[in-house]
Amino acid sequence: VYARAVVTQEKGTYYASLTGPQGSNILTSMAKANGLAICPEDVEAMRVGEPAEVQMLDWPEDIVF
Repeated sequence: VYARAVVTQEKGTYYASLTGPQGSNILTSMAKANGLAICPEDVEAMRVGEPAEVQMLDWPEDIVF
């Protein structure tokens, strides 16, 4: 499962936050996203601060944080 996210960098650490509602009909969340957070299917919810894998949309490499 992929979630639209905005990835930022602060003091050498990368942070991801959701762009808002994730419905397929909500194009503003896709327009704001610079990455797709990969959410394992067997995980019901991810906690704040938990490392996540992100497929970047406009960067040449993957970043795991």
